Amino acid sequence: MPRQKESHGFTLIELLVVISIISILISILLPALSKARTAARRSTCMSQLHQVGIGLAMYQADNKGALVRKWFDGQFPSYYFSQYISNQSKDPYPKMMQCPSWKFVYGVEPRFTYTNPNWWDSQASEQVSDQSVIRPVVDAFGKESSLVWYFDAIPKNASNHTANTNHWIYQTLNTSLHDETFNSLYLDGHVTSQRDYERSMYVVK
Repeated sequence: MPRQKESHGFTLIELLVVISIISILISILLPALSKARTAARRSTCMSQLHQVGIGLAMYQADNKGALVRKWFDGQFPSYYFSQYISNQSKDPYPKMMQCPSWKFVYGVEPRFTYTNPNWWDSQASEQVSDQSVIRPVVDAFGKESSLVWYFDAIPKNASNHTANTNHWIYQTLNTSLHDETFNSLYLDGHVTSQRDYERSMYVVK
């Protein structure tokens, strides 16, 4: 009778080698996938900020160039222009004002994640930030393309569901959401992502 061919499974050594190779591949691929997800969230955030900029421009067009600067009559600014960036008017927490990375980083659904910087005119007697309603073409002194209107902000408190609204740029910049970068929307509507801030971006002078 012809001798049957013997078959055998993996030896323990072979199995360990395969597991080691798989582990190495996973360790190489996971950081790349994580960076891709971070880049996707950053892009989504920038896209949302761009849409917010369009909404603000529409609001200005309907309100003689004026913008709601900060907390006004018991409402956040987004309450007044929400109809331009969502399906609901007079919504204090429109989804467009929520960075998609916030919940991923902090594990909490946000109310809003962007806030305004503290503009200050060093040559005038008052701070622009003290005004609830402003007209950028006047109050920004022709610096619409260089002044930030909204930016990624840190949590207001331990609940982590609202951006800090104290308006002090040194306390509120949030670089945790997008791999040590932050996104900013300027008065003219363009959006940037960068690692460092320049004081001129947040201060009228």
